[in-house]
Amino acid sequence: MRISSLSSILVLLVALFTNSCLEEYKIDVSEQGEYLVVEGFLTNLEPPYTIKLSKTSGINTYITKPISGALVFIMDEFGNSFLLSEKYQGVYQSNLSDFQAFDNVSYQLKISIGQKKYQTNLIQLKPAVGIKKIYARPESKPIAVYPYNTVGYRFFIDAEESPDDSAYYFYQLTETYMFNSEFSRDFIFRNDSIIKIPYPESVELFTCWKSEQIMEFHFAEYIKQANSLGLSNFPLNYTDNTTRKLTNRYSLQATQISMHLDDYLFLKAISEQSNPDASLYFSQPWQITGNVYNVDDLSEKVLGRFIVGGAIRERIFVDAPLDILFHYPKCALLVNTNLRRRNPPVYLYSDDILGLGTADPECFDCRLKGGTIIKPDFWID
Repeated sequence: MRISSLSSILVLLVALFTNSCLEEYKIDVSEQGEYLVVEGFLTNLEPPYTIKLSKTSGINTYITKPISGALVFIMDEFGNSFLLSEKYQGVYQSNLSDFQAFDNVSYQLKISIGQKKYQTNLIQLKPAVGIKKIYARPESKPIAVYPYNTVGYRFFIDAEESPDDSAYYFYQLTETYMFNSEFSRDFIFRNDSIIKIPYPESVELFTCWKSEQIMEFHFAEYIKQANSLGLSNFPLNYTDNTTRKLTNRYSLQATQISMHLDDYLFLKAISEQSNPDASLYFSQPWQITGNVYNVDDLSEKVLGRFIVGGAIRERIFVDAPLDILFHYPKCALLVNTNLRRRNPPVYLYSDDILGLGTADPECFDCRLKGGTIIKPDFWID
């Protein structure tokens, strides 16, 4: 994981990238009733590290505007300063080659916007607590819109014992799954002719992999007790047979972030009081305070937080559950249809019973369902 602005790490909470205005915005410090929003998450994992700056017109709105032209630095306790460059409107990233965050070192964020200067205090990067294992258990759940229960896997995580008396974790989950198209491209209709597609070209768009952040949030609080062995049986996401995710092979990557109590309470408060379909700062009460302040005017309210925590990743692979039916929209094979009236490309599948039939291109090309035919480097068959 990278420090990705909370819009990357906390996309689980709010999907900020999908609802933030994309227009460039030059902040006018004379405006009233508008508030700076700072989003950042620094871990010990690989750079680049990202800070997102935006401006909201109030605490009861989820419309934010990115702020361009700011100077953004991360400074360590030794006085080393690292400039972040603006990669996109309002999104500032560190240079890959000159900055790596380390355990037990304290960092602070410094921002200059026009004549205004903002910063945090120094925050120590807590070492990550290790992950013992991630595992899956079969689970069935009732669902109102179906006349049957869903079937799938519930994932769990065990963490090692923390050296501290208490530990506070936030989990970012990323799923990757392998899936197939409904049909192979056996033939193509072109220039009023049906042309057979040779193997392996006929199946080269049949199998894909797709990675997505899971739009859920998970927080775990662990208090050390006598003879305790660390966090155990903590539930994560549930994945079932109402999508194609478990049809072939599925992988879950969990990033466990060990954080300070005040950061943990901040994120929990945001998750409990925000509308998950809107912005991170939708209807945020002022008592959910951040840690960024105006150096020259402590009365100015600044939304957001620069969070520093130790992170560690672990991954699990599971195969499709045995003997279950999947219930998601599937493509129907159309036979005896006028191929000339269909938009190209027109692919055809040879069914043993129905004969040649066609369907929409996304039924043949798995990339059109958001996948890639390039196997991920981490993938284990």
